[in-house]
Amino acid sequence: LTTIASIHYRFWSLERVLQLYMSLMDTVPNSQPRVVALLGESTAVGSATHLAILDAVLATLEPTNVGLKCAADYGGWMESMSASEAHIDSLMDLIPSKLFPKERQEARNRWEKLKFYELFIRDVAVPLALEPPYILEMVKSMRQYNLRSAESLHDLLGRLGQLNRDVIASMRGIPSEFICPITTERMVDPVITADGHTYEREAIEDWFATGQRTSPITNEPLASTVLRPNTALRAKIANTVECDMSRFMETVILDLIFDLNLDPPVLRDLTMIVAGKSPTATDVAQQRYFEGVLPTESGKIALLRELLRMPQPAQIAAVEAQLAVDLGAAVQAN
Repeated sequence: LTTIASIHYRFWSLERVLQLYMSLMDTVPNSQPRVVALLGESTAVGSATHLAILDAVLATLEPTNVGLKCAADYGGWMESMSASEAHIDSLMDLIPSKLFPKERQEARNRWEKLKFYELFIRDVAVPLALEPPYILEMVKSMRQYNLRSAESLHDLLGRLGQLNRDVIASMRGIPSEFICPITTERMVDPVITADGHTYEREAIEDWFATGQRTSPITNEPLASTVLRPNTALRAKIANTVECDMSRFMETVILDLIFDLNLDPPVLRDLTMIVAGKSPTATDVAQQRYFEGVLPTESGKIALLRELLRMPQPAQIAAVEAQLAVDLGAAVQAN
């Protein structure tokens, strides 16, 4: 009976693993030829096979191997990422870290970087209408960095700062019809005046409150000051995805970058971010472009809480030294 139970368990375990392989091929279809070939070459289904198949699936999901030609292709890739996540995590759990510590960690790092790309495309590339060449260039640039390195953080901050600068300068990613002619900002409550032009309600009401009875655009007299809600435009604005770089950066730092093994240079940079500074800004003029990029106040508090929990003396010293510099600068400024 013991032998039969052992055989049954082995068959059940093998069936579970094969089902996992099938699920990965279903969720990442382009990996199927390579996975099938690997199974044909394997004499046994064990950790080495798990690693080989994991490598094949991760390579298939790499944005440079997907064949992204236009922004419309992002959706299919993100669906594969989302659908395969649980299966990839399950396959990683089958690989013993004691036998394959280096290989397992490398696979984990690759998977986390893929999740970073997915987050960037969803929260930044899609709202700002960034085309695949931008994404592919970023992937090639960041390939040389560990996601938790100071170099990777600087690369990301530099990109977001430049994108934010483009948004400020040209309203990149925001249709012109969403912009109020008076405030030159994205509208929240658009209303239509008697001559058919649309403005942010508060802005046009302030215009009338000063005694003006003309159109802010044409300077022609208006037949009345009655305002009509532009419900169609308001619905369109509400249904448009807005790029929230602060939320994106907060998620990247707290969910992907941060762990208790970070090196002191990275910790110093993160401490600067808590103080509201970008490590890549060289002067005040550059710093202003990071105001919409760095985490929100609640995000900074959460990050500071984590920084103060670092376990190693060198890590604690790096955080405390940078905090002293930033606090000293704040006192002098006031």
